[in-house]
Amino acid sequence: MFFADVEFSRQTDSSECYNWLRHKISRRHRFILASGNDKGQVHIWNTMRNEHQYKTYSHQSYRHPITGITQLSNDKFLTITENQYTTQIDTTSKTISIFQEKDVVEIITIGEHFVVVSSQSIELHNKTKKLLEKNLGYSQTAACALQHDTFAVSERTYNSNKINIFSLKLDKIRSLDAHKDKVHCLLLLRNGKLASGSEDRTIRIWDTDLGTCLQTIRALDYVRCMCQSGSFIAAGGLRHEIILYDTLSKARVILMGAHDEPVNALVELGESIIASGSEDKKIKIWDTSTREVDKVIEEEGSITALIKVETL
Repeated sequence: MFFADVEFSRQTDSSECYNWLRHKISRRHRFILASGNDKGQVHIWNTMRNEHQYKTYSHQSYRHPITGITQLSNDKFLTITENQYTTQIDTTSKTISIFQEKDVVEIITIGEHFVVVSSQSIELHNKTKKLLEKNLGYSQTAACALQHDTFAVSERTYNSNKINIFSLKLDKIRSLDAHKDKVHCLLLLRNGKLASGSEDRTIRIWDTDLGTCLQTIRALDYVRCMCQSGSFIAAGGLRHEIILYDTLSKARVILMGAHDEPVNALVELGESIIASGSEDKKIKIWDTSTREVDKVIEEEGSITALIKVETL
């Protein structure tokens, strides 16, 4: 318990102690997470209480590993399974329904819209219906929302691993071409730049307006997942460590023994606080400023997807 680290003196004002503790609790523990595992289960976790508030299968007929979770509203989530079915989960009414029986790779939200990235196409939806669809004719592996109502989608063909930038009209604006192998993850940084992680063991930082690569970071492993934490980009992959790459100093910090199996998911929770999900069936909450684990959550299966639940 972190309360043991607090020393109270007779001169300490009680309101100051209360405010300090409330800040400490709020900053380090008060988060809601949604996780998916290899059994097809979705959990909603209260990290303050270290317990799940909601648990269900993504669909009773399709108990395949969860590969993605997208939050649509306070109580509605879309989940993608390994067989690329998409289901909608309503945690209030506790109902589950098939959203789309199609090869869905990822779903990203952009304002009041969301984009469904399928294996060969992209679709623009609002909360009630599909608005646009565009067939691309090539496989896609990752996607993320960008600034100015644009989004990025990684392309995967025999001889190409491009990242394509699209507008909400689904028009291609430009392509970014530098990776030599499959792009697993895309991340919008707080400065508006795009980070891409690949099997070619690099993380690349892009100016998507100019279409130029600003920085190439040599990773120690395949980059399977990423999140930002201050000036660091945290990356996970087949190794059991989480590696922090400082984009300013170019220093590298390895969180040794972070997990016992490959790291499949990383998400930023707050200032210097991230969460990691692994095939070792654990979710860990990290303070990247101290490089220490704040909390460990035991799951029923290998973690295959993880997001921070926002109050919308």
